[in-house]
Amino acid sequence: MRITDVSKLKGPLGELNDQLFGENGEERLDALNLWLKGVVKKVLKFVRSISVPAVSKFVASEAFGDDNSAGIKFYLGGNFKTNFLGKIEENIPAAELNIHGLTKSSLDAPIRAELGAEHEETKLAHLYELLKKQARGEAGNLLVSGYWNVFYMKDVAGNLWAVIARWNAGHREWYVSARSVTNPSEWDAGSQVGSRKSVKV
Repeated sequence: MRITDVSKLKGPLGELNDQLFGENGEERLDALNLWLKGVVKKVLKFVRSISVPAVSKFVASEAFGDDNSAGIKFYLGGNFKTNFLGKIEENIPAAELNIHGLTKSSLDAPIRAELGAEHEETKLAHLYELLKKQARGEAGNLLVSGYWNVFYMKDVAGNLWAVIARWNAGHREWYVSARSVTNPSEWDAGSQVGSRKSVKV
């Protein structure tokens, strides 16, 4: 019997193969197993698509510093300081982001499975562009009601994290931190999740 080389297949099966044997294969397998068991239900509700501009160079240590050019007051979590403040992103193209509301409390695995591997990752520079428009807690695309704004992005070592931004009205500042995508705690229903819809050429 002839054995087909799965890696050469196109379409959904080929994409599944790439994900399972990629750098985040173990996490993808966990998500797949949940789906196969019928545990994963839809947890996201589409809210809107938004445009974010191209960024020629983004230096995280400057953008999230106390004297940042946008005048944003930040309180940074330890994981974010350790894993993201050394990040530099260059030649980031303009993009369309999708914003989804979390309809029920959920772990990262079901959220990421629903977003899809080709859409889940966003850029730190684009999150900063959104924060600049709501520097003092103004209404906008990010929640300022105390709920989380969750974005999946890679740190300086190329590891994927859930990067979170939450407006602290009492201190008039943005709390920005990072959490492992395997963290056993759920995100609260009512929070938002951002993902990449497309890149503008």
